[in-house]
Amino acid sequence: MKTNHLPESISKKRIVIAGFTLIELLVVIAIIAVLASMLLPALNQAREKARQTKCVGILKQYGTALSMYFSTYDDFGVPWGGDSYHWFKNPGFRALLDGAKPDPASPGNLMYSNRITPGLICPNATFAFQVKNNEGCEIPFSYGLNHDPFYQYNQIAPKVTRVKHPSRVPEFADTLGWLFRKSYAENLLAWLTVTTPSVWGNIFAYRHGNRAALCMLDGHVEVLPPTKVIHELVWAEIYE
Repeated sequence: MKTNHLPESISKKRIVIAGFTLIELLVVIAIIAVLASMLLPALNQAREKARQTKCVGILKQYGTALSMYFSTYDDFGVPWGGDSYHWFKNPGFRALLDGAKPDPASPGNLMYSNRITPGLICPNATFAFQVKNNEGCEIPFSYGLNHDPFYQYNQIAPKVTRVKHPSRVPEFADTLGWLFRKSYAENLLAWLTVTTPSVWGNIFAYRHGNRAALCMLDGHVEVLPPTKVIHELVWAEIYE
């Protein structure tokens, strides 16, 4: 009876089974953890940049509606509204911005709802989305109107053709509250410590990596840090 034998050259070789030791696995895990810690900040920055870009696009829509409002109302801006007729409920402006209908809760009242589709809310406006309902999100938890020109000119909306530097005068901006002024932009502590915002609050929101998005009177949008918001924009004596 014949017995099959492996060739001598093969039989003398050692057969080695490859594998990972515990130390090698721990090293691989450590390397993956280091790489992840390096990539996560970059990923978060990319996400924030995307949200910032979306906010800029939304504010440009507000700027476009504002430009059409100027054309329709003899170059005057959106009235701030006093204590009863708020800018974000203005029929003329809302019709241009989102085609909204009058507030169903007030039959016969031309004032519109203070809510709007989430697509016209800053994606970083956390509080606005927290109080979202079937009518949409609260506009003042996302954007506010510049009140300084009204305060200086007998509560009359600015007439854009008289403004010296419309590209440096803010009209809309990131806020937690329906209006803003330079003094609100200077109060960084209010933004950093806010816990329960109010629609009628006075908080300028630096919600894009310590920057705020602003739509100027000419319709263009900038994202600026506090120093530029406070010192490089025109807040007073806006007329020729």
